[in-house]
Amino acid sequence: MKQWISVLLAVVMLLALASCGTEPDAPAETSPSADSGGDSGTGSGEETDEWGQTVIDNEIPEDLDYGGETVNILVRSGEQYCREWTSDEATDALSNEIFVRNQAVQDELGVVFRFIIEDEGNRCETINQRIINVGKSGLGGIDIVNNYSAYAANPNLLENYINLYDSRLTYLNLDKEYWNQNYISAAEAFGKLFMVVGDVNLSVFDRTITTYFNQTQCDARGITGLYQTVLDGDWTYEFFYELVRDVHEDRGLNDPSKDFYGLTTIRGSEASDGILYSFDCWMTQTAEDGTHSLVTGTGLEKLSETMSKLQTLMYSEGVYMHTTSQENYDMFTEGRALFNIDVIYHYASGNAQMRDMTDKYGLLPVPKADADQEEYYSGVQDAHNVMSVMYHSRQNYEMVSAVLELLCSESYRTVRPYYFEKIVKYIYLQDSESGQVFDLVLASTRWDFADVYMNVNGNIRNVIWRGVFQQKGEVTTAFAENAQHLNELLADFDEWLMTHY
Repeated sequence: MKQWISVLLAVVMLLALASCGTEPDAPAETSPSADSGGDSGTGSGEETDEWGQTVIDNEIPEDLDYGGETVNILVRSGEQYCREWTSDEATDALSNEIFVRNQAVQDELGVVFRFIIEDEGNRCETINQRIINVGKSGLGGIDIVNNYSAYAANPNLLENYINLYDSRLTYLNLDKEYWNQNYISAAEAFGKLFMVVGDVNLSVFDRTITTYFNQTQCDARGITGLYQTVLDGDWTYEFFYELVRDVHEDRGLNDPSKDFYGLTTIRGSEASDGILYSFDCWMTQTAEDGTHSLVTGTGLEKLSETMSKLQTLMYSEGVYMHTTSQENYDMFTEGRALFNIDVIYHYASGNAQMRDMTDKYGLLPVPKADADQEEYYSGVQDAHNVMSVMYHSRQNYEMVSAVLELLCSESYRTVRPYYFEKIVKYIYLQDSESGQVFDLVLASTRWDFADVYMNVNGNIRNVIWRGVFQQKGEVTTAFAENAQHLNELLADFDEWLMTHY
């Protein structure tokens, strides 16, 4: 009742604002055109919706009705991770969209959602133990799991999940566009897939690593046309390095963190991981028989060369790396850096801080390696949600598969475009060119097998990448010292995957 009242109040407020000639969520030019539905007019013959997206048939029968059965959905309690699923009440336009999506799925399938909001604890010990306990009991109580990507994959958790390719998941069609194909490609092994990402997971978009730029400060220094530079394919490491390497203006406060810099970022992950992925580097490779190992040959050479360039950039005079996202937000939003490599969204207060900047700003990809690299690529910081289905005898797999498929389908149809067009683009991007670049960034997200299964492979990224960067070491040395052990862990996990139901 509280949620319906909130929705009604929101509608009343929107109508009141509309009567005053004010668009509450976005300026009129960002709204879809009235004739954008139907054939796109591009000659493709594909039917498009009001947002210009291709219409995708979820192929779920219209007559499905599960008679009011409860679907138990375990969700992390953090605001930025819980919000993609539910909130206590519809407090803003996005939560209204999510509430309406959930209600539509429940009504269409004749189910009732029960959200179980669980505190993560230290390194997800609390939520992981709950999953294990439910799995051991065999009595049900959790149907769909949403967990922290970095801590979601180890055998004592995975053994509680069903292979998502199991035929009992009747209506799960993972080839559809509303399932993230880049994630599936990285996570699938030996015909097994225990975790998945779809358009319901706004946290994936939130955690995509990107480059913000202070347009006001750049213009003052004669740095212009950056959007076109990206669209022309010329947004490269060398170009970026020349812009930031020696930009350090002492403000005379005897505190280097209060000075002005070319680039600010976060030392722990964004500083190193952004370049790792934007340079099209891989930490693992897959053999013809499907087994995994650390990269060798040219792959290792490229990784080593990229580390050298990363250190040259990040340890230059013009870069200041912070230990927390708040410090990083402060430096950029207070106008003390030309650029900022960070994720798209941390939390509501950070979002407001960015929106309320005095200077004009925009968003770009992380630079690619060089002009010969055809595409831009983006990494995803490892805190986003991944979804799994609990494996136990009382599970109604058909129902759960229909719920997941319809949730992602409806998210693609309503929540995802609303999030992009009315929320993120309006808050972060202030002209049409930046919107084009934003679409490019979100289309390029990618994962490595080492990322998806971080907990079972010795945390490869920390050992051969983040740790090497922070210690100013060399990738080849880290490989020489750790390759045998890490490859053994990969082989052990491959064997587990091959033999597990």
